[in-house]
Amino acid sequence: MTYDGLRQIKNPRGSITPHRFPNGQIALTFYNNSHTAREGYVGRRLYWLTVGTPVDAPHRMQWSEPELLLWWDGESLDDRPGWNADWAIVDGPGYPDFCELPDGTLGYVQSNKLTLRFHTVDPRTLYCLRAQHTMQDFIWEGLRLNARAPRPQQVLRGFNLGDCRARTGGFTIFLQLSGSTPQVAPVQVLIDATEVTTAALDEEDGGDFITKGFQIRVKGVGAAGVQLQLLLSDGLVKAKHYTEGFQWDGRTHTVAFTVDCGPRMITSVVDQRLCDGGAYSEEGHTVLPHTMAGIGGATMRICPEPTVARQGRVFAGQIDNILIYRRPLLTSEAISTGRALAANPDVAVSPPASRL
Repeated sequence: MTYDGLRQIKNPRGSITPHRFPNGQIALTFYNNSHTAREGYVGRRLYWLTVGTPVDAPHRMQWSEPELLLWWDGESLDDRPGWNADWAIVDGPGYPDFCELPDGTLGYVQSNKLTLRFHTVDPRTLYCLRAQHTMQDFIWEGLRLNARAPRPQQVLRGFNLGDCRARTGGFTIFLQLSGSTPQVAPVQVLIDATEVTTAALDEEDGGDFITKGFQIRVKGVGAAGVQLQLLLSDGLVKAKHYTEGFQWDGRTHTVAFTVDCGPRMITSVVDQRLCDGGAYSEEGHTVLPHTMAGIGGATMRICPEPTVARQGRVFAGQIDNILIYRRPLLTSEAISTGRALAANPDVAVSPPASRL
């Protein structure tokens, strides 16, 4: 099965279950990674949902980019003393079976071979999945910062991104940008929202630098193109997430980084496609460390000049829009916003009258 006739839907060793709606659409749960070894059962920590819509070609479905449905929030396998491959099969959800409730809600049961659990799909998530191929509205809900055509070296005032240990909430950083290779190259910094101090509050200054905040930079050049990297730091713990590589050919691109503190996940959407690792990685998401705390990041420097404390080079492309949402956008919402910006880069300048 493929999303668009080219990209394979990834699934490791584990069952998938389809459910057909009365209008012919099909809901499908899967694990969205390509682990294949016996140890590949660790790929069952996350359950994803996609919806297929019939197209004109006989026996062909157009599958939506998936949304995260369920996650295992227990102890990580690699943190468990004495763990072996046989244990992994009981971690995370599996063996689903769908049912539509009288009120139209989509419910399903799943088991890890020890416990049977019943869930319902969030109505908003399901609606967006079923309508994803036609969604093209700009998403205003949760938007806290909107910078149209920021200047290089400009300083923007944002907001603190919150404490990732809360296990709820999160944020999305959305960029519309363009550039061409070889001008766009690794180590170039698009946004630097880090603060560097020599000691934490109330601690003795030992001369060591502590960096807190986030940074987005160009990272890596491969067969598939140039990647972007999101770096998060709470001063002690760091997390890095990479997009899939894409071609910097002068055209405008949209990139959304979403940090969801519920499942402790970082995902990215590039040009209306959820990054799943492609042919070069088994999975496209990044798991946040359990101990990652407050990130900060209220002061953002756009395409900054390098300093002793902040290494890198100035981004050689162009940033058309920066959006920051104080909530994690759905994959479908990031896709819809990307389409709206592609059609009109100024759409985010004037909110609708109902929001004035």
